[in-house]
Amino acid sequence: MRKIYLWIPVALLVAGLGFALFSGMMGNIFFPVKKTGLTGDQRPAGQVGAIADRFGKSAGQGKNFDQIHKEQPVANGIPQQPAGNTDQSASSHQNAIPAAHAGELETGLPPAQNSGSDAGSTGSGNSSDTPPSTGPAARVIWSLPVRERAVFITIDDGWYPDWSVLKMMQQYHLPVTAFLIEEAAQKHLDYWRAFLSAGGDIEDHTFSHPKLTALSPAAMAEQIDRPVDYYRALGTRPVLLRPPYGDYNRTVCQAAYAGGIEDVVMWNAVMANGSLQTYNGRPLQPGDIILLHWDPGLNEQLTKLLTILKRQQLGVADLRTALTDPGNLKVASLDKFRP
Repeated sequence: MRKIYLWIPVALLVAGLGFALFSGMMGNIFFPVKKTGLTGDQRPAGQVGAIADRFGKSAGQGKNFDQIHKEQPVANGIPQQPAGNTDQSASSHQNAIPAAHAGELETGLPPAQNSGSDAGSTGSGNSSDTPPSTGPAARVIWSLPVRERAVFITIDDGWYPDWSVLKMMQQYHLPVTAFLIEEAAQKHLDYWRAFLSAGGDIEDHTFSHPKLTALSPAAMAEQIDRPVDYYRALGTRPVLLRPPYGDYNRTVCQAAYAGGIEDVVMWNAVMANGSLQTYNGRPLQPGDIILLHWDPGLNEQLTKLLTILKRQQLGVADLRTALTDPGNLKVASLDKFRP
């Protein structure tokens, strides 16, 4: 009898293990565990990809991704020129936030991008390509420190002007900055005169949208200076430059300053494809500079953006005034905005 008592615990242990094994097998059959789809850093697999697709670089990853060219249709992966664009060397810049260049020039640089390197950038601002820091240069602006709850709307290129956008500007007294390519402006002069009359501001986006850092100093200066002279005929004089593709180095900033440009304006938020993306994935903050494009569907993009701004209780201010005459900065309220 004593031997039988000694075997009872062993039998119970074996039975318990067998039951646990049987339960696990049946659970996998009737209640299969779904894969979580988490990456090594425990973020959803699609999250990093979505950020990378929009900005060209995933925050904190340090990986380079294919740049997105938004304005032109794509055939076999190659951006095509829009009708009327004679510049065969350049396409619209991607909806991306370029990495930092020439840190001593920069103001309001997004913290996530202030790495001092050129990783993920479309430009050539690393130390091997940047000339010595000599001579005056235009500042580089990414965002502005403003007291008002306001952001800045900037729209690039100009190949597809939209009259419904002018109506929206007039209805809500909406300040909009157009970084305009001169070649595009020449195709639609009546529109750009009306744009100025509606309270819009026209600034420099070069003559034909080349990659400025790839040009000789003379060609670079011509690309920047020609629109400044041309837009005077429209009754305005640009003092801001947005370099195509977000591509700049100190030479570009020096050429801009020599041409009368005070600030090189970048961006830290993008509105495209029906969604808003900020450089750090967080909600917009006062002083943020938002990038859109004059392309088909701009009215819809702008409407969605204004809806977001109203929900976040943000207004819209004029970028040029904020930089050149901040004491007279006025904010367009969106309290009465109706999509």
